[in-house]
Amino acid sequence: YLGDMSAGERLLFLDPRQFSYKNTYMQYEGEFLERNPLTGLIKTAALELWSWTYSDGGFKKVSWALVLVMAVFTLLTAAGAVQFLFAKGKDQVQMDGIERATVLCLLAANLVSYYLFCFRYPYVWSMDIRYVETIILAAAFMLLSLSGRHVLFKNLIRLLVLAQVMLVCVFFAAAPRYIL
Repeated sequence: YLGDMSAGERLLFLDPRQFSYKNTYMQYEGEFLERNPLTGLIKTAALELWSWTYSDGGFKKVSWALVLVMAVFTLLTAAGAVQFLFAKGKDQVQMDGIERATVLCLLAANLVSYYLFCFRYPYVWSMDIRYVETIILAAAFMLLSLSGRHVLFKNLIRLLVLAQVMLVCVFFAAAPRYIL
């Protein structure tokens, strides 16, 4: 239960221990580490609610790599959103105003509803991508906006997708018997 924490405590909490191999989704030395909705979203997008506590070193490393790839995707999505919003001329996405507004409204509505849900139900379980899966569609538009105009970003996104696919295969091949 996270209801005793202020919105500021939850939104601004960026402790690197959130990405440690400790009991990530529970408590660390009596303190809840999973309280920031953005980091909860990133980690559950990569691993759902898998807790590293129940796994060995090699499996933890694959899990951590998946979270790292998802964090880079998040940064690229943010850069794509800036590109999508502010690009002019030849760098502008080839969409008319209504299409651009629709994608932006989809992204905004998803993020606002996700954060409202996280604060209306202040539990660790509420910060999960399963409650806002449609954000993946808007994020894809943002990544396409970025990759469609910059070869460097296109190649980086391709490399990340390849890494993610390979890591997911390793994740499930190496998964302890009790997660399958």
